[in-house]
Amino acid sequence: MPSNQLVVGIDSGETKTNVVVMTTGGELVGRATSSARLKGIDDATEALNGLVTGIVDNPDVVHASVCLSGLHLDTEASLFRQRLRRFEWARNGLDIEPQPLAVLRSATLNPNAVAVSCGVESTAIATNDRGEKWTFASMGSLSGDWGGGIGLGKAALWHAARAFDRRGPQTALTEEIEYEFDMPVEAVIAALYRGEMPEVELGRMAPAVFYAADRGDRVAQQLVERQASEVVAYVRAGTDALSLTGEVDVVLADSILAARNPSLLDQVEEGVLQVLPEAQILPAHGEAVVGATLLALQSAGADRAAIERAAAAF
Repeated sequence: MPSNQLVVGIDSGETKTNVVVMTTGGELVGRATSSARLKGIDDATEALNGLVTGIVDNPDVVHASVCLSGLHLDTEASLFRQRLRRFEWARNGLDIEPQPLAVLRSATLNPNAVAVSCGVESTAIATNDRGEKWTFASMGSLSGDWGGGIGLGKAALWHAARAFDRRGPQTALTEEIEYEFDMPVEAVIAALYRGEMPEVELGRMAPAVFYAADRGDRVAQQLVERQASEVVAYVRAGTDALSLTGEVDVVLADSILAARNPSLLDQVEEGVLQVLPEAQILPAHGEAVVGATLLALQSAGADRAAIERAAAAF
């Protein structure tokens, strides 16, 4: 195929959006980043168009891969696709993918792979060499998810509340919460109840959970154990769904896993190897937009050399 055609890779997460334009020969044309939060499909697609056309005007794009967080339903993805089709660069090949797929491809080109992202919340994706994908609804507790910063923070507060009113065991998490928020546990609960503090603020407690666990607090240790089991559960589910065996890459991504707490990672690795004895466990490296761009190159039919050249360009 011609090496001077263009592809677009887009990674849009909770805090920023990255766009890359690259030739099908693997040469970087340009990139753009925005920290503006995308709100609503119409505003979001207009913002993406502005970022792409800010790199190349009236681009001749043969394929675009758009990897998005926060699209939980097929109907949402279809509507996003419909809106993007208004723009010239999205009128040829266009994929709308969950963001974890970009995270996975930024770390490995192995088609047999699982990526688990554990940051503010948790999600995962699995792929195989037959081109199949297994995804998770990722709607928090509504879809059976637990953990990440918010999950750990809520659990820490739950245990601290029970320690305060004597229903549960005493825990160092009580002092950690009071230190982090500079108020008593009961005041934190009241602030959340009255809407004076957003629930996402509880994510600040995640490092304190690991700190307390490392210092022997049994309640905190149980939360770390539960977080590890949740990560392994994603891997097991993806493995079962796609019949993955042999040399499977397992990518561990986002802030909770990237912090590389030894206790958490030891338990995760032990559990993963029980599911996939030949697995290679990889940290996510680089930016997810790298994965989105490599996906666009693969979909456009770029050869292996171009894809490897593109990866090196980042």
